[in-house]
Amino acid sequence: AVRDLQRMIDEMQNIEQQWRETPLAARNRELLKRWKYQVKRLQKGKLCADAALLDEWLIRRCLQFYATVAQFLLRIVAPSATGAMLPLPVEVSMVFSALPEYYLEDLADLLLFVIQYAPQVLGDSSIQDLATVLVVFTCSSNYLRNPYLIAKFIEVMFVVNPTVQRNTEKLNDMMLLHPLAVDHLVPALMNFYTDVETTGSSNEFYD
Repeated sequence: AVRDLQRMIDEMQNIEQQWRETPLAARNRELLKRWKYQVKRLQKGKLCADAALLDEWLIRRCLQFYATVAQFLLRIVAPSATGAMLPLPVEVSMVFSALPEYYLEDLADLLLFVIQYAPQVLGDSSIQDLATVLVVFTCSSNYLRNPYLIAKFIEVMFVVNPTVQRNTEKLNDMMLLHPLAVDHLVPALMNFYTDVETTGSSNEFYD
């Protein structure tokens, strides 16, 4: 919104010579005044939001919360396992099927947010459980009905690459060197690629 308003202000000011002596001059000056006021208000609001949302203590607590969610989800899909396991049981449990997929999507969204705005907190121990969930569900596409959710997990794996985002080497190593990833991740990524490539939809190439 700030960018759009600023662009409108710049465009209006750039053509000021064309309307300065026209009947529209008073209206345009009033618009400029109103837009500049709105930009200031929005910028103040953004700074307040940044102060709250980028607070490291809050982000660390969010990561701890979602690490607990990750443990909860792993216990549901493999209740008899002593730890995370692959492959998961072929039959998806009714309990897991009843859960909304935003449990997992929120987890991926949080990681994408943290990677972009606060990568320095990615060294926390809670990250291990989040990395495990990403690997397990990327390698178990039959557990998720939404292919775009798996694509979001893969996006996380892509952006944590240190060549894409600095300060993410630890999380990158956690995922790529995870014992489950070493044995299962590459075939799962290839399967996902071929699944998308052969959907038959008009936007399969883009996907």
